[in-house]
Amino acid sequence: MAEVKEKAKSFYYKANPKSDSLVFLFHGFSGSLYDLKEVAEYLVAQHLDVKGVRLAGHGSSPEDLAATTAGDWWHSVNREMLAIKDNYKNIFIIGYSFGGNLAIDFALRYPLIIKSIVLLGPSVFIRRDKLYRFLLPYKKVFSKYQTKRIGSPKDILEYEEKGGYSRIFIKSIKEFFDFITDYTIKEIPFLKTPTLIIHSKKDKVVHPRSSTYIYNKIQSPKKELMFLDDHEHNPFFYDKKPEIFEKIKNFLKENS
Repeated sequence: MAEVKEKAKSFYYKANPKSDSLVFLFHGFSGSLYDLKEVAEYLVAQHLDVKGVRLAGHGSSPEDLAATTAGDWWHSVNREMLAIKDNYKNIFIIGYSFGGNLAIDFALRYPLIIKSIVLLGPSVFIRRDKLYRFLLPYKKVFSKYQTKRIGSPKDILEYEEKGGYSRIFIKSIKEFFDFITDYTIKEIPFLKTPTLIIHSKKDKVVHPRSSTYIYNKIQSPKKELMFLDDHEHNPFFYDKKPEIFEKIKNFLKENS
């Protein structure tokens, strides 16, 4: 097993010793907690404790990811949830990309504990997902992994230093798609937890209709859908980031 990159490690920030509210942060598939570091620091400044959970096989090497399953990723979160849930009155979840899928699952499994959730570019309909799903069995014959389009060699190096993967084994991609099919799609209609969904209109990775689908299907009496006029998959790359942070803060405060 490769060493976990420093920027991708799990973290636990205490706002103050008497805090009764905790925000869990779940990162995306093949990404890392670095993507959520800024919102973590912002929330701590708002007097909220924050715990970022590194999913199994992430933040180290693609080979480590290939040695895990979606069940392992889920258990990474569940262990942390069981270990800390009794210490807080209010627990919230912010999930980015696939982390949003996990947020939906845990909100259903712990309905009395999770007060509200925030989904950032949640994964339901991936760009060209039908083609991906169709080609996966054939890709596995000719290649063991899929390479991401990230940019220059310098961009790739910087991305990997933050714990992200520029290549993903086909086995891991199948685990990702299977979780969406076997859990997310089936669970969405039963979600009643207050939910804020944020998505970029021109997201190049996950189609924004994913968020529209979730918004229309969930039973949550308190739900909001915020679209950004941007093309980035990560909403925190948007130039109006402070507005997004404030939106999240207010939603959590109103639904605690």
